Amino acid sequence: RQTLDGDFGLTSNTSNITFNSTVTGDQLLTLNTAGSITFNDQVGTLSGLNVLNATSVNINAGVTVDDQGVTINADAINFGGDLATSNGGDIDLTINTALIVNALNADNGNGNITINLPGSLTTSDVTNDSTADLIGSVVTINGSSSIGTSSANTLDIDADTVTITGASDDVFVTLVGSGVSDVDVTTDDIGDIFIDTASRQLNLDRLVTFDGAITVTANNQNIVATNVDASNRISDDNDITLTTIGSGDISIEAVLANILAGDVTLNSAGVIVETISATNVNVQGEDVDITSVSIGTTGANNELDIRGSSLRTQTTGDQFIREFDDIFINSLDAGTSNITLFASGDVLDDVNDSVVDVTAGVFESSSINFGATANSLDVDVTNADITSATGITLNAIGTDGVLVTATASARGDIEITSGEDITLTNIFTSDGLIDVSATNSNVLATLVDSSGTADDTNDINIETIGAGSVSIGSLITGNQGDVRIIAQGDVTEANADTAVNIQSDNLSISSTAVGAAGIDALDLSINSLTSVSASGDQYIREVGGFAIDLVDAGTGAVEITSTGSITDANSNTSSNVIASSLALTATKIGDSAGNPAFDLDVGSLSTTTTQSQFLSFSNDVQLNRLDAGTSAIDIETSGNLRDFSDDSVADVVAGTFRLRNASSVGDTSSLDIDVSNAEFSGINGNIDINAVGTGGAGLNLSTSQAGNIIVSAIEDVTL
Repeated sequence: RQTLDGDFGLTSNTSNITFNSTVTGDQLLTLNTAGSITFNDQVGTLSGLNVLNATSVNINAGVTVDDQGVTINADAINFGGDLATSNGGDIDLTINTALIVNALNADNGNGNITINLPGSLTTSDVTNDSTADLIGSVVTINGSSSIGTSSANTLDIDADTVTITGASDDVFVTLVGSGVSDVDVTTDDIGDIFIDTASRQLNLDRLVTFDGAITVTANNQNIVATNVDASNRISDDNDITLTTIGSGDISIEAVLANILAGDVTLNSAGVIVETISATNVNVQGEDVDITSVSIGTTGANNELDIRGSSLRTQTTGDQFIREFDDIFINSLDAGTSNITLFASGDVLDDVNDSVVDVTAGVFESSSINFGATANSLDVDVTNADITSATGITLNAIGTDGVLVTATASARGDIEITSGEDITLTNIFTSDGLIDVSATNSNVLATLVDSSGTADDTNDINIETIGAGSVSIGSLITGNQGDVRIIAQGDVTEANADTAVNIQSDNLSISSTAVGAAGIDALDLSINSLTSVSASGDQYIREVGGFAIDLVDAGTGAVEITSTGSITDANSNTSSNVIASSLALTATKIGDSAGNPAFDLDVGSLSTTTTQSQFLSFSNDVQLNRLDAGTSAIDIETSGNLRDFSDDSVADVVAGTFRLRNASSVGDTSSLDIDVSNAEFSGINGNIDINAVGTGGAGLNLSTSQAGNIIVSAIEDVTL
């Protein structure tokens, strides 16, 4: 046993130094030799151990020193026992080769450990039992090649701060103990970084690889990723994976893989948030894959900021994401929670298919383009609120119905398809077409507007395929764009009021029925109308007057009311209205006799105007009541003109009533007229009229073939 009474130094230029017995004493032991130094027995209670130089230091038994710590500078160190300090003593080792440690303990974490070496750093404990190999407050390892051997045989470190610089190979480290570990690891050659823990929060102050992947796993602990960077080299192998298991959040300032090749995978048992409320890139990678409880938080600049080529997310809570470039959506899934996605570039589907791209309650997106022609974004959401600078292509493929708000703020079309009932709450394009189609589902168009730019191509098209009705609140194209509606069911007014439902240049409707009686009529402000229904009724109310190309209700009834005139849009003899019964109310009907007349193919007719009426039809018509006040009514027909009901109530009220080429007039019962003048010419059969006015009537009646003329009157008549 050797006890030092004072500080002791031993120098040898050539010889080895060997201690075969215990060395004690609260003194500093300094050794310097060109040979080796061997401790075959314990070293204990020294105040410090300082090896200035040696070819090797062999510690075959435990070495414990006090507050002055241990400093060893040697070509090699061989541990057969542990090395420890007390009272805050540090351990500082500098060697020129690899190092296998048994256990280094710097006063149970009150001292620091520094290791400088060019070779590998491994542990003699190969059981991977998470027993600490290095214990210190600050553990620093400089210039090593590899650390640990694999994820199954890591170097176990118990430290509040771990700094590893300049590693030239793989780094495998497990953080043990308790508390928080600030971790700084860099590599300067090909090599991966693997960090895991089951007992410490990991503050990743800096994990940077020169050319390698980064994998961090925390069991029931948080991860704070301040600077995690594997972006230096373009390689599909240089991925970043951060995982918390059981519990634990991931907070991110910067996790950066190479945008052209490296992927980022974030798996959090808790939430994923950014650490700084700013718009700096938090996550970068070619493919970004995130699974967590939630992503980002609400509020200005609290979104998780991502730069990636493709993105997949899965949460049970809300997602708040900002993308700095174009992004291809693999899958965004928040269940019934909400997703907010802001993109500086385009938001696109990564595969042209009908597989769900977005699942959420409310999905809000802002981008340059949303989807692409023939490759829409497929969403299963309750509410979609989409804003783009240019085009929007959206496919709703849920089953419970969807509300859609879409805005194209610059030049661009909006194309929406749906396999579920869809409500178009607010669809607006500054300069573009709006096209909506729904398969086996209904469309409620609360507000759809393409009037931002007056252009004949800025139309609105709404179609149901297979089955489905269309209910309209407001469709607006302005005075140049057209509206086309094809419904397998009815086209109805959504609001039960007299506000305009459709404002456009031309309107085309194909449906089973249009509008409903009274307040539920479809309200229009258009220039021309084509409307075809299989056999259902049509109720139309127009503001300002319009031209009708064709309103075809088949065997259904038509009721049209206009605050202006109703004219013939085709200026030929083709029918403008086909119906079993027709009721027209306008200031004027038709332009003049001849081709501009309003052409009808109806069973019964009722009209009301304050100005003239110019009508034409080839079939038999029952007149319910034609009323032009004191203005003229001009009719050309080859059919029979009949009284709708056998009574003495006026069927025709006009100043002048002109009738040409009818087969007969009043062949079943007298036609009751209240006119100032009646001019009938070219009648091919009988004329039977009853003058029921009070001011007297001038009658000029003639037949072109054999036929009787019968006139009854309750007023003075002039023949």
